[in-house]
Amino acid sequence: MSDKDLVKRSGIVDLFSPGDTLLADRGFNIQELLLHKGVKLVIPPFLKTKKQFSNTDDQRTKQVANAKIHVERVIGRMKDFDIMKAELPLEMFDSLVTVTVTAVLVNLQPPIVPLKCR
Repeated sequence: MSDKDLVKRSGIVDLFSPGDTLLADRGFNIQELLLHKGVKLVIPPFLKTKKQFSNTDDQRTKQVANAKIHVERVIGRMKDFDIMKAELPLEMFDSLVTVTVTAVLVNLQPPIVPLKCR
């Protein structure tokens, strides 16, 4: 199944609100699925045929990388809970209560990366 089909079938797009931003890896091309919801898709820039990034692209790549590190660390915190290390039966997958409760507990912990206020 393609990424696009998975996103369509999951119904996750319906959970976004206009003005939301989705961070994705290169090649995760689902822009057209997000357009009607007014959701911005942020992916790192591609070098393509250029030898190096422009200053703008370089800065954007660093911002995406910093956000990605934060996301990976939060996922790591979720994996610290023993219940997340166990196999979840497919019957439980519909409710996702375990994942939701774990995410709430992680969100109640102190921030991993200090937030920068502008």
